[in-house]
Amino acid sequence: MTMSTITRADEKKIRDYLRGRHIPAGLGTRKEACSVAAINLALTGELTARIPDWMSPVVGRFILGVQDDMPDKMRNSPRWRRLLPLAAGTGRDPEGRTGAADPNPRMAQPCHPPRPDPTG
Repeated sequence: MTMSTITRADEKKIRDYLRGRHIPAGLGTRKEACSVAAINLALTGELTARIPDWMSPVVGRFILGVQDDMPDKMRNSPRWRRLLPLAAGTGRDPEGRTGAADPNPRMAQPCHPPRPDPTG
């Protein structure tokens, strides 16, 4: 199992920031920011499309690469908005934003059952 590198409270901050806001192509503004900039604004107050340390660089580059080319309706869809808080916590640094202080880390479940131990 793996932990998210952001807290549930951070995920909520991202959802709250996105609620009712338009996600534009390009960086955008403080009022209407692109996907990665919206995550950064929600968690740090900084308008930047820099992939934050608590997000996987692969996931961040994917989001930056596709979000400008996808139709506006798709980029502003409920499905895309649900993805962003989860994508934010994909980094490799478990000390990123959660540190050891998060009493309720969101644990990812394995996608297949564990193999039986042949030694019993």
